[in-house]
Amino acid sequence: MTRTDVRFRRLLVLAVGVLTILAAGRAGAGQSSGAASPERVVVRAGDTLWGIAASLAGPGRDPRPVVHALRRANGLPTSDLAPGQVLVLP
Repeated sequence: MTRTDVRFRRLLVLAVGVLTILAAGRAGAGQSSGAASPERVVVRAGDTLWGIAASLAGPGRDPRPVVHALRRANGLPTSDLAPGQVLVLP
């Protein structure tokens, strides 16, 4: 077996492996776990818990109950948030 044949076989095995992994990932992407996943929001720079709660509560509604629900749902001891933090919506 020549050196070129060995390289070709290694490349072929690698390509088949990559295609198998990609196919498995696509097949699993359409499956659901059965339970509905909770909605989430990613905190951006400048976001506050009050502002997120106000947008969830809607116009003219008191955001205080939503602030408390967000803190309970995420185990937040304070209202401090960090950019990139993921919050589970109640």
